[in-house]
Amino acid sequence: MALSQRETIRVLQELGWMPLKVAGGAECRMVQADRVLTILPKLTTGSRQTLRLNPGVGTYEFDRAYATISGRQGGDTQPIVHAFGEVGAVHAELLTPEDIRGLSGRVIAWGQNQNLDAFVHELCSAATDSPGNLPVKHLAALSLAGDLDRLEHYLAAFERGDRLGFVPYIDTGYLERAITYATSKAKE
Repeated sequence: MALSQRETIRVLQELGWMPLKVAGGAECRMVQADRVLTILPKLTTGSRQTLRLNPGVGTYEFDRAYATISGRQGGDTQPIVHAFGEVGAVHAELLTPEDIRGLSGRVIAWGQNQNLDAFVHELCSAATDSPGNLPVKHLAALSLAGDLDRLEHYLAAFERGDRLGFVPYIDTGYLERAITYATSKAKE
């Protein structure tokens, strides 16, 4: 008998994943000493079953910076890095709890092997004209790095009418919150 989405979540929960309800479905988190692993389990059934976990890994500190800068205080996680491809997928005629355990183990190992500091450093170098939520991640990374000079340069450019290529939703409020966050981190 084929596993259901509910049974899949139950197995993941037995493995230490904490299920949460989020917009668009279920998210599960696993908190480790220095990082937070997230998965968005999606089970599809056809001639074979496929479970995709769409894993990401980040930190609570990055989540706080992202939430503060975006102005959304809601418990959403914003992974610093995502795994794409087969790291987070398993296929079988009929998936078993053992298949899910193996996939969970691969995802955990992948998450533990990510150098999050290096990825934050890369985000500091992201282009200001990046699409999607990457500009907010860029601002969060700059805030965590304490790069007040660049954040203040961005704000001054915005005040002169130069948006530096940022996506339309980024406004001076985002930049002001990033500067405030970076300043508060510097005082810690």
